[in-house]
Amino acid sequence: MRNICLMLVVLLTPAIAAAQDVISKTEFTAKFIEQARASVPSTEYTIVADLQITSDDKNGYQSHIHLGSSYDTYLAGDRDLELVILDRVATEKTIRHAFENKKVTTILPVIKNVHYINAVKEQMLKAGQSESEVPLYFEKINDDLYLLFVFDTESSMRYVSPADVKNLDLTEQIRDIAAQNITSYFNRVDAKFEALDNEEVGRVIRFKADTNYEASILTALEFIRTDEMNFIGEAVVFVPGRNMVLFADSGDIKSLAKAAHIAQKGFKELGYPISPFGYILREGKWYRL
Repeated sequence: MRNICLMLVVLLTPAIAAAQDVISKTEFTAKFIEQARASVPSTEYTIVADLQITSDDKNGYQSHIHLGSSYDTYLAGDRDLELVILDRVATEKTIRHAFENKKVTTILPVIKNVHYINAVKEQMLKAGQSESEVPLYFEKINDDLYLLFVFDTESSMRYVSPADVKNLDLTEQIRDIAAQNITSYFNRVDAKFEALDNEEVGRVIRFKADTNYEASILTALEFIRTDEMNFIGEAVVFVPGRNMVLFADSGDIKSLAKAAHIAQKGFKELGYPISPFGYILREGKWYRL
């Protein structure tokens, strides 16, 4: 019996030690700040809350950094803490360099469906031009959804073109830049997550921003606070239109049914429809449920 107990102690000790070694959100935030200040000394970083930071650079541009996704990556245990921190700081450093061009700070992400992209290509062909001449820069999210970008200023708005991306040298960075810009924008407009009424027939959370960029939260992964939604399972996101985003609980059939019903109705009735389907985030990518 004594030998069995000793064996259990030996087997359990590494697991107990590993659990004790996991750092808190507060410690993770502090480590990021320490590394960011060393790597980007020209920028001032201020902790707002755990995993939430504001940064002000020498050009007067302020942005909001959310570390939720990075912290989740760390907790998953697939990568060492230092590598996770270094990767996130490297992204921040690259973005800061790009932000030296004021134009880059106005780039925001826009979600469109595959039908929109196909319609644009068809118009190009009818006009005697090839698909490669489409004047819109876009990236594929999945078979249903595409990511486009706009220059959004106080006086004008226009889509980012392939020529813009090339001239600004943003091919490898534009998605991260747009994600950081939209995250800062959500903070400025006090975007929030609100539970819909009648939770007894399923808990569904709606994301509210400004009625123009709600769907763009699909790019702002750090801003999605699923740990605060009190779901049993994973968060399933429905994006029926530009201004409607719903989060449902994969572990609650009533929640899924309620969100799906609203999404189907919204997709048919909203002015800028996107998709009637639900999507789940896996390893940084959105997959249709």
